[in-house]
Amino acid sequence: MSGRPQADSACPRPPTEVLLVSLVAGLIREGSLPSGAIVDAGAYTADFACFFAELDPKRLVHAVEPSLGNFRTMNRFATSIPNLVPLHGGLGSHSAFLPAPQRVSTTFSMKEVAASKAH
Repeated sequence: MSGRPQADSACPRPPTEVLLVSLVAGLIREGSLPSGAIVDAGAYTADFACFFAELDPKRLVHAVEPSLGNFRTMNRFATSIPNLVPLHGGLGSHSAFLPAPQRVSTTFSMKEVAASKAH
């Protein structure tokens, strides 16, 4: 059976998506979650990934985040939680390069550039 984050944990229970967190945490605690890694795609600052990695220390948890600023922030967890794997990038159906978002008023926009032209 897996542990549970301590009160002095580096990874407090995420305050959002309460039902999802409760369901996944319950499956982990019961030993009912099938073996394999957890992938948090669009991890933001890795709150969910950190919580699940600390809850199940034998399972790899990959936190994938395209924003460099958020990626740097989530690295604060990785030093103390060895099964948390922060990855700077994104997931998609094909290889591509997405330049940093350009602020336009209060919205953001991104334009895909062919992967071969990225470098």
